Amino acid sequence: MQRQLEATDRPWIQVTDASVVTPLTFEGSKISVGIGLTVKSVGNSAAMEIGPKWQLIVSKGAGTVIGPIIKKQEEVCSQKRVGAFAPLTLFPGQSSKDVWADALQLNSWVNDITDQITELPMPSKPKVIFPILVGCIDYQSSFGTHHQSRFVYSLHTNGYFIVGRNVPVGQLRWDRYAFGGFDVN
Repeated sequence: MQRQLEATDRPWIQVTDASVVTPLTFEGSKISVGIGLTVKSVGNSAAMEIGPKWQLIVSKGAGTVIGPIIKKQEEVCSQKRVGAFAPLTLFPGQSSKDVWADALQLNSWVNDITDQITELPMPSKPKVIFPILVGCIDYQSSFGTHHQSRFVYSLHTNGYFIVGRNVPVGQLRWDRYAFGGFDVN
């Protein structure tokens, strides 16, 4: 009986928007960019202990096969949630904007992703990257059942992300990943 009630009255959290909150910067072997997520409770009961798990990664570009990205997402989402974010509770129909605004860093990325840097076929051969955010929103029902809503966003600008060239907030936007990275389980 409890399982049937949980299936029909369970909470569902949806990521409805991602905003850029800090510029894309390169500092030594680190890349950093900020994101703020807007989430909405679209289920039939309260979602409790809501919090993000996420990681900034890079790919070779728009043609990247989705498999490795989803594999990284699964790795990130299977880890225990840690961090300074206070858990949130949302009731059906409620939203929370930019609730987890944070600057994401990819440390020592030059060593970790050398094979993910693309050289453009131009005389100066600039090196470019394609930042991607993978993650999920963790939450639980009043019955204590754990749930996740997964997401993949790619960072976009006018032109390319050239390694070493900072990009201001006004020239950045987070978009849902083209391969439909919104897996809700």
